[in-house]
Amino acid sequence: MASATPLPTLPFDYKTWKAGTSITLPPLFDKTARAKFDALDRAVDVYTTKATPSALVVLRAALRDWMDHKDDKDGPGAWAESKRNRKYLIAHLNAAIHGDTDVSLGMPEMMSPGMINARLGILYLFANTTWDEGVFRFVTSGVLDFAGKGDGKPAVRALKASDWLVKPGPAPTDAVRKGARDRLVAHLSSLHDKLAIAIEAQLPKQDADKDQAKSLRDMWDAVPGGMQAACRYLVDKALDQIAPFLANGVGTVEGLIKATSAGVDRYVVHTKGKGVSIVPGTPRSTVDGIKHAMNLALASETYGVLRSAGALTLEGISAGIAGTIIDVAFSVIEAFVALIWRVRDFYHLRVFRKEAKQYWETREDASPIHERPAAFNAWYRRVALKVPAVPCLTLTSGICGDKMRLLRMFDKEGEVITPAAFTAGVAYLDNLKAWGAKYLADLGYDFGSEDPMIAKLIATR
Repeated sequence: MASATPLPTLPFDYKTWKAGTSITLPPLFDKTARAKFDALDRAVDVYTTKATPSALVVLRAALRDWMDHKDDKDGPGAWAESKRNRKYLIAHLNAAIHGDTDVSLGMPEMMSPGMINARLGILYLFANTTWDEGVFRFVTSGVLDFAGKGDGKPAVRALKASDWLVKPGPAPTDAVRKGARDRLVAHLSSLHDKLAIAIEAQLPKQDADKDQAKSLRDMWDAVPGGMQAACRYLVDKALDQIAPFLANGVGTVEGLIKATSAGVDRYVVHTKGKGVSIVPGTPRSTVDGIKHAMNLALASETYGVLRSAGALTLEGISAGIAGTIIDVAFSVIEAFVALIWRVRDFYHLRVFRKEAKQYWETREDASPIHERPAAFNAWYRRVALKVPAVPCLTLTSGICGDKMRLLRMFDKEGEVITPAAFTAGVAYLDNLKAWGAKYLADLGYDFGSEDPMIAKLIATR
């Protein structure tokens, strides 16, 4: 006697579902949609309490009823963009009980093969992409030129810090400078976690994220010399700039400590004012990832942000010297922020490449990830919105799908969009593509590949 088909397992419990799909309704809300979702909510509660064939029938019917109402009212695919699906729990529910396919997510059937190929292209691209992991390049706009002392004036500079990662500078022999260096390195190291938390706060929080500051500290272990070498490098450049004032004794060092602390506090306040927007699907995640990278602006806006937050007073130090110390301190914080970004980017890129290789190698297996859009989107989006280099490479390479797949081809009434709307969309993507290419060049990651086709695509973008 044939065994019964096993019942699908939902990828969440009811508590997670309730927290992730609850919303504050506006005064004039859709009462029909509310009633239909309440029915779906009860069906999820029943099924997660005890999964039975009859409970599954009710759950499927309730989900389809709510989805059809949303799509009938607001257009095809509207359910996927509902605020109730902000954490993709409804999409995961749909995939679990109806099958993880493009059609089940609201994609027209004729576009499904193209989307499968686009996702396979993403796997192929990142499984075969390499970069020079010994090069740490960052952009600053403060007064310090980390290749030298600088001229004391703000300027945008793209800098490569590879040398200090491999060969940190020797300890100073001057007793005063050595004491200042030791204090400042310890102080800058102590500011790391606050900056790390502020940086991660600008990015989408994943369910698996735990202690983000500790995670970033651990990422430094993969960098030659680690965080201490980076802090020594930044402090040495700062001391080069303010060397004439060190003779004033502890006042200069105390001023630099106070100014760097104030700079971090200002950066934290600034990051709290930035919002994060996440939208469904791999194409929309790619575009949104690049838009979010634009807002973060390579962290090179930091110096200007810190400077524009108002005057900072350093007691016991003359105004002229205090101004120089503050400029140097804010430049150091800007560079430290940029380096923290680079460290976390490197780490996530390594993990992403490893996973892409595994998925590429298993592409012929039963139910590979590129044929399961909900599973693929959850994997891709996790990195795309955290590491801007990923969506930039996705779009600029051209291997991961043509513009038609990256645009919403159907309007609210389900009709194919007009030629004018398509042309406007193409122009929008072209602008993003050009910006993404510049962003990748500024990163200085030196992307390449041993695969001739991938190498050519990356080299020409």
